[in-house]
Parts: sequence; structure tokens; C-alpha cells
Amino acid sequence: MTKPGNNGIMTEDSRNEARTAMERSGLYGFLATIFRSEPTEAQIKGMKSPSFQEALGGIDLGFTDANDAVLARDLAVEYAALFLGPGGHVSPHESVHVDDGGQLLSEATVAVKNYIEACGFEYDPDYHEHPDHISTEFEFLAEVTRQEAVAWQENELAKALNCLEYEREFFDRHLGRWLPTFCERVLERAELPFYRRIIELARNFLDDEVGEINRRLTLAKSALEGNLPAFASEGHC
Repeated sequence: MTKPGNNGIMTEDSRNEARTAMERSGLYGFLATIFRSEPTEAQIKGMKSPSFQEALGGIDLGFTDANDAVLARDLAVEYAALFLGPGGHVSPHESVHVDDGGQLLSEATVAVKNYIEACGFEYDPDYHEHPDHISTEFEFLAEVTRQEAVAWQENELAKALNCLEYEREFFDRHLGRWLPTFCERVLERAELPFYRRIIELARNFLDDEVGEINRRLTLAKSALEGNLPAFASEGHC
């Protein structure tokens, strides 16, 4: 039998929530990598491995029998056609999908930048993509869920709750506003199975995330029994 932790939640439950949060972080990180640039040969080889397939729940990513070099070449062409252009591509930027005029570097771009910085995060000096690029938004959620996992592991329930509130708010204000439209447009244009499967994976995962975040919020609040201690940490949830 497990024993309650310091804040009233059972230790075994806390470990389970930590593990799930880390799995979610890993999937966010994977999606950030996939949408940041075309996959390399090394990444393709890794995605073909049994351990990676198992981590994705056995999802078929639609790889053909071609060797990794050929796949990398074909996926680079598809990536450019889908997300870079010129003409007929689907912009992977929030501003293009939610702001009037569909322009880059508009109000949505500034809003995402301000939100991420208000949460205490700083951009890597070597990172030159726009703040509202889909890979940036996924990477932000990967880091917040990673910190949520650490909070559950250390039984810091106030911190876990803080991270979860950031997650839900970011969905409501940003990613949830435009991802469905983005996914539909990519599915209309994608020719290779790989990007169709990736879009389906992202869409299904994020559909599930809405309920998962709410479940975890309820759990954290219940564990704290309505007595939420103040928590503040520079650069962290």
C-alpha cells in the first residue's frame, strides 16, 4: 500500500503523473523537431527503430522501403512544398491563421512572444525562428510539461498546478485557436504518407490533451485541498 505524500497525494499516484507528464513532454518535443525542419537520415533511422515505434504506440509513420537517403531527399522536397513555399504552402505560423490579413509578424506573433517571456523563459540566442512558429509553440509546451513532470516527481503540487495552468492557458489563447485549421490545410496538400500521419498524430494527441490537462488540474487542486501555497520561480513554472 502506498502512503500519502507531504501534500496529501499518494506517492504512487504522483510517480504515475510524473511519468505521464514526461511522456507528453517527449511527444511535444518530437513534434517540435518534426515541424522545425525536414528530417535527416539519422532522424529517419531513429524513427524506424522498434523502441521509437513502441514509444509512439506502434503508429505507422508511412515510411516506404526506400533507403534512408532517398526518404530524406523526398521528405525534404515535401517539407519545402508544404511549409516553405513559394506559393501554395501552409504557413506554420499562428499569425497567418488567426490575424486579419494573414501576415507574419502581426499581433499574434507579439502575443506569443510576450506570453512565453512572461512565463519566465528566454529564447536561445542561436534561435532565429518566429515565436509563433508551430515548432516554437510545441517546444514551449515540451518544456512546461517537463517541468510539470519534475514537480509531480518531487511532490511539489503547487508547482505542478502552476505548470498545468500555463498549459491550459496557452491552449486557449494560442495553439488551440489555430492548430485544427493548420492540420486540415496540411492534410489537403500532403502527398507523402509521412506528413499525413504526423498531422493525424498531432491532431489526435492535442485533442486528448484538452481533457488530460483538465483532469490533471482537478487532481492537483484536489490534492492541495483548496489551500494553494504561493509559488514563484524565475525562469520556471
